[in-house]
Amino acid sequence: MRRLRASSLVLAGLVVSTLVSCSSSDTASRDRNVERTLACAAGGPCAVGDVGPGGGIVFVGASTPGVDMWEAAPINGWGNRADAEELSNELMFGGKDDWQLPSADLLATLYERADAFACAADSDCAESFSQEAYWSSTLFGEVPDGVAVSFESGDELVDSVLSSYQIRPVRSFQMPTPTPTSTSSTTTTTTPLELGDFQYLDVSGVSAMCSSWPENEGPANAIDGDVDSKYLCLQPDGGIGLGGLYFRLARPSLVVGVEVTTANDCRRRDPRGMQFSVAESNLGPWIDVGSTDLDLPDDRGISFGVQYLDPAIVVIEPREWVRLTVTSRRETSDNCWWDQGQPFQFSEIKLYGQSVVSSAQGPPAPTTTTSSTTTSTTTTVPRTTTTSSTTTSTTTTVPRTTTTSSTTTSTTTTVPRTTTTSSTTTSTTTTTTTVPPPPRDETECRRGGLCSLGDVGPGGGTVFYAASSVQPWGQYLEIAPQNWNGDSGPWHGICSKRSGITGAFVNTIGGGKANTEIIKQQCPLDVSTYCYWCGLRPSMYRGKGKTDWYTPSIAEVQAYSAYLQAGNRWVGEYGMILTSNLGADFGQLVRLDNGGIINVGIFSGNYSNVEQRPIRAFAPNLSPCRVGGVCRVGDTGPGGGIVFYVGEFVNSQTGETKYNMEFAPNGWAGPDQFDIFSAYCSRTSGLIGAFSTSLGTGQRNTALLQSQCPASALAGPTDKETRYRGGGLSDWFMPSQAEAQKISENVVRKGVYDLGWRSGAIATSSATSDGYMSVDMSTGTASQRTIFSGANYVMSPRRPIRYF
Repeated sequence: MRRLRASSLVLAGLVVSTLVSCSSSDTASRDRNVERTLACAAGGPCAVGDVGPGGGIVFVGASTPGVDMWEAAPINGWGNRADAEELSNELMFGGKDDWQLPSADLLATLYERADAFACAADSDCAESFSQEAYWSSTLFGEVPDGVAVSFESGDELVDSVLSSYQIRPVRSFQMPTPTPTSTSSTTTTTTPLELGDFQYLDVSGVSAMCSSWPENEGPANAIDGDVDSKYLCLQPDGGIGLGGLYFRLARPSLVVGVEVTTANDCRRRDPRGMQFSVAESNLGPWIDVGSTDLDLPDDRGISFGVQYLDPAIVVIEPREWVRLTVTSRRETSDNCWWDQGQPFQFSEIKLYGQSVVSSAQGPPAPTTTTSSTTTSTTTTVPRTTTTSSTTTSTTTTVPRTTTTSSTTTSTTTTVPRTTTTSSTTTSTTTTTTTVPPPPRDETECRRGGLCSLGDVGPGGGTVFYAASSVQPWGQYLEIAPQNWNGDSGPWHGICSKRSGITGAFVNTIGGGKANTEIIKQQCPLDVSTYCYWCGLRPSMYRGKGKTDWYTPSIAEVQAYSAYLQAGNRWVGEYGMILTSNLGADFGQLVRLDNGGIINVGIFSGNYSNVEQRPIRAFAPNLSPCRVGGVCRVGDTGPGGGIVFYVGEFVNSQTGETKYNMEFAPNGWAGPDQFDIFSAYCSRTSGLIGAFSTSLGTGQRNTALLQSQCPASALAGPTDKETRYRGGGLSDWFMPSQAEAQKISENVVRKGVYDLGWRSGAIATSSATSDGYMSVDMSTGTASQRTIFSGANYVMSPRRPIRYF
């Protein structure tokens, strides 16, 4: 392999994070039977092109225990050498956290076997490699420089560690060493998976595409195993079909069928048509894997059996997320107490399929019985059983049942990942290894979606209490950070009124907000006694721009105390917190170490200054993205555009934290006009300023361009984008290079949205002194163009975006 010195330095700056894996696996290099793929993923023999235990693609395979094998994550990153190490070392994918940056030698092997990663000819995905160079962990020289490997030529490139190249993490693993077997003549055969080999799948969480449901009839009831409970969606959000459910599986699985149990009443609410989609994350992209048209029984609380989807469609690769969309209800003449907006209900939903590692839920595994008059040892790997003895034997393995015949009497039944040892006495040992699911999307709570204890909430506080379902006050409570009041500290007076405080204070979860309203009437501003709002300080807090903070009730502070104690989270906390429960002449505080209540006189010589801490209550906003709900790639945004990026980032223009980006739809420039093709800037050269290529910099870049590109008859400045008013909003601008690449990566090349033309490069706000970067939508490749060339202005298509 040649080692070349790179001739140019590209300063990038930020990792353009991960792509999801290929949406198609029907190429010849990946067209192997599902059993073989599952065997490798579960720790069995591996070949190049198999799915490995970490969900990557094997590029160094072996059938020998104790020999290192390597898999590459189906992920592309971009950045400098430090970015490459950070992305690789901190990656959590497929339940594995031991990913690393490959050496130059490993990258050379990866380059030689890149065909094993190829997607179908009509698809484009992260499993395929770009023809650019990829960073390695290898260093060169005394400085030192970094070494990258070109995936166009296979040559090594030596360049500054500040340069930017592609990133592809890898990890090593070994096939487990099997139990030694006695010397014998053994024949083993395997057969592909059949429907009868699947089982019920473990579901670790469920959320709903629904605006409301009755108390105690929420989404969790659909998977609680109790036919006497149900999930009733009263107001489907209508964003997709009638609405439906999102399931997070306990581990990536193949989904082949569904079993629905009818609810306790109103047959009209039973689902009839259902569409199923799968994805690697709750952010999508979603792949449709089949639909059902149910023939439901009239009886209530009755299962109608497993309805199979088309295995040719669904047996692609294991996925962790399943979306069930109700497309129609059964037609009956039932009169239901609520039938506005086509509500629907289930008693139970069970997904049927095959996990990468055998699921513990569902029908019990077959028992194992072994009898023999001679000593024999059996070693079992997933889906393959090998039996040996001192006599010649032949073993045939079929899914879930294996029968062994030889000169002795022996019958063995095996389950994947179970090792059975038999001798002159009957003996069975079973070991089951489960792969933990990947981490959840930690930004969802901050974006207003579902939350778990300890998450950062939409107001920037810590979620410390979560109700099982939405309550009148909300579902979650978050508490402001300890430094919420800055240098002033948390200590303030309780009330400006010394005695005679009255009001119906309540000591309940959710009651602090009403209590705070009473305090506002009882404890006004009193300048003469220096009690400036006193106990109302928490309600004046504006964390993340939220105006609904308040002083917590006793029960709410006690809930926070319980949260601290349960997770040993006491370090650095206040000793106690003032509550919104006041007496006639005293305030009540709660100790955080044990939840005990302390009464403190409001006025005793001086106003009592006590520790205070704001909290706020909120419910998840699962309404459609366009009206402020949680968004996913491909949704329609508030501005009527297409959401192309979801994830936490900072708008460099305003310093605000944002979570979504949308681009203007086709026709934004006028009827029958996909985009405006116009000159970039009325200046010919000499652009100055800190233009950036990174995510979150498009709006700042655009403002910088507008200050230097005055309008002219020939070349309109960037205000062609900023004058757009999609959705009645005025905060549209030009995308940066990384933002335009996300449009290509997440939307165009995945077929989520057709821009109206198959090729072409969108102009970006990432500029240099006399040029600008454009991004080809069909490939995601960025290239530099001059602002002015000879007598003609360079023309590029334009597409506005906005953050929200």
